[in-house]
Amino acid sequence: MDSFTGDSLKFNIILNAKNEGKDSLFVQELNGFVYLDSTFEVPLSLQKSKWISPGNSQVSFSGAVEMNLLKIPALLSAKQYRMQGKAYIALKPGQDAIDIDFDETRDIPPGAMEEMLEKTAGKAAGKILKMLIGFD
Repeated sequence: MDSFTGDSLKFNIILNAKNEGKDSLFVQELNGFVYLDSTFEVPLSLQKSKWISPGNSQVSFSGAVEMNLLKIPALLSAKQYRMQGKAYIALKPGQDAIDIDFDETRDIPPGAMEEMLEKTAGKAAGKILKMLIGFD
């Protein structure tokens, strides 16, 4: 999580991408959504174009979600996340990209949502405290 600004939570996600091929791939653009059960819909986008070399690479995404305090209890009970969207991939920059749709569902590890909420609450409390004492 990067910041909490009033009613929005801004974040970065770093994922490991495994390229099992022999060629490097150039991800020009990637946009989509992360769904936490059916409670939250979080838009995300690739931070910048990225080379994916054979083997493992890291890919960074950024996004923001409006926080609704009434949904926080449901957030804690989320069991799965689903990433759905479209990637535009080429063999090199400037080349015409092909678009690839993706739709992946994964289980959320036990305790992960509680850990994320603790980090969020700590940053939000710090932001509010700074605002109250005039440092923000």
